[in-house]
Amino acid sequence: MKISILGFSCSGKSTFSNEIAKKLYIKVYHLDSYYWEDTWKKNELFDISSFIEEDNWIIEGNYLKHSLEERLNSSDYIIYIDCNLVIRLFRMIKRHILFTINPNGKNPISNKINLKFILITIYKSIFFQPKLIRYLKSNYSQKYLYIKNIKEINDYDQFISKLFNTQK
Repeated sequence: MKISILGFSCSGKSTFSNEIAKKLYIKVYHLDSYYWEDTWKKNELFDISSFIEEDNWIIEGNYLKHSLEERLNSSDYIIYIDCNLVIRLFRMIKRHILFTINPNGKNPISNKINLKFILITIYKSIFFQPKLIRYLKSNYSQKYLYIKNIKEINDYDQFISKLFNTQK
């Protein structure tokens, strides 16, 4: 099984991916962990082709310029997680504070929340997100699932059961 999970910064993609992976016993690839070598330093060798070739995976993250169509075409399910912009900005600030207190084991990008990043997040939410959602609906409607907020999912076993019964 191959599942792509998309959504903008701090929408809950990682949390959702980890929960689904535990239930399905599938490896999760958190693209932030591969794309960023260090705080705002990109991994120049970033390539997800080898992930896509595997039989089972959950790939979490956008990185639209990196094999997006190949990833989506290979996916059995494409799940888009939306979340209110204000909540996402709150989570961003909270993540930054928690990283500052205890940086061990955290994604280094969490350390660099700044005004530019916040403005980019707002811009993408207003202008780019609607386009991406329309693209997914029109090109992948048979395997696309939109989730307004992961907080709505109280029982992941029930969610997975419902997903497989309604999507196939």
